[in-house]
Amino acid sequence: MSHLTEAEHNQIIGLFKGGITRNQIIETLDFSKTTVYQTIQTFCKGKGLKTQPRCDRPKLLNCEY
Repeated sequence: MSHLTEAEHNQIIGLFKGGITRNQIIETLDFSKTTVYQTIQTFCKGKGLKTQPRCDRPKLLNCEY
């Protein structure tokens, strides 16, 4: 799932709760099918929609000699 902002998560869930179909949400917001389906699935399971911390590559250290 792509990294969505909290506002984008809320848009998807708001439309879903308003009775809009998944396909209409995809067309309206121009998000991928996977992103919309996984966001709604996560919401329906009662899990939080906040983006979880990710393990990224460590930042390059700026060492001065």
